[in-house]
Amino acid sequence: MVVNRETDENGKPLVTVDGNYSSVKGEVRDLVSLFIDVESVEEIGDPSLYVHEGSDVRFRFLPCEEKERVYFRGLGWEHFYMYTTVFLDIGIRFPFTEFECGVLNQLKCAPTQIHPNTWAFIRGFEILMEYLGTTPLLEVFFSFFQAKEVRKGEVVTVNSMQGKALFGLYRQSYKDFKQMYIKVGCVEEQFPFYLDEFGL
Repeated sequence: MVVNRETDENGKPLVTVDGNYSSVKGEVRDLVSLFIDVESVEEIGDPSLYVHEGSDVRFRFLPCEEKERVYFRGLGWEHFYMYTTVFLDIGIRFPFTEFECGVLNQLKCAPTQIHPNTWAFIRGFEILMEYLGTTPLLEVFFSFFQAKEVRKGEVVTVNSMQGKALFGLYRQSYKDFKQMYIKVGCVEEQFPFYLDEFGL
């Protein structure tokens, strides 16, 4: 994969990426992570703070290189990208729950394709179902929420079905998250915790 760092007539970087990322459009192609050095990554804190209680999953946060973009994929699945607000503010923990994986699979999305407000709906639904003493089911979730314009290479949002609003938006204006992405990598001796035994 090769990144071109030329600029347009206004001095704004033109980023072209050779690879199979032609479906990615808009500003996502241009935005460099704010986490490009070890010091910025350390400010997030100990990765063990973001693990489900009782889980033996171990991972690490890694800085992004300036040429990397949130939609890249590690060649050997050695890492994936996450917007930090998803675990810092919304409370998503690793490994993803079966329900969270189900939503990702249903929408055919990577974690960074899901808008933070949508992550808040997912987490809120899980908490509500836990309070009610029942298992969160995809069928029930998607009877209250519908995906809006699922397009390859774009951020996916879900909205409440008309007349069935369970929750309000986590944030009305969610503008500053797109450069707040980080690499999440497994420790070398552990099979990637985000893949099952079939590599899915």
